[in-house]
Amino acid sequence: MIRYTFDSPVLNKYASLAIAQLRFLPAETKLSLQRRQLWRDVIQEAYTLAIEAYKKRLRGEREVSNYCQRGLYACLKAYGYSRSKNGYYLREVPESEKI
Repeated sequence: MIRYTFDSPVLNKYASLAIAQLRFLPAETKLSLQRRQLWRDVIQEAYTLAIEAYKKRLRGEREVSNYCQRGLYACLKAYGYSRSKNGYYLREVPESEKI
């Protein structure tokens, strides 16, 4: 897994909060992202969201966490995933993933 450390302790905390949001993704979604070779991109997006939250001077864990959740949702949506009450699913399964 990609891991970055920053000079600012606040930015390190924001990065931890952003990466922590990924553990709420269902295992099937994570595997699908890995098969499609998008998992590292999602991790990179989480770090980018942490930096953006830091630059916007968001304060409080809840505010940063919500910002990262919204950003990761937009990222997954851009990759073709839709949200359901049980997690995420691909709207259209590519030929390369069909069994």
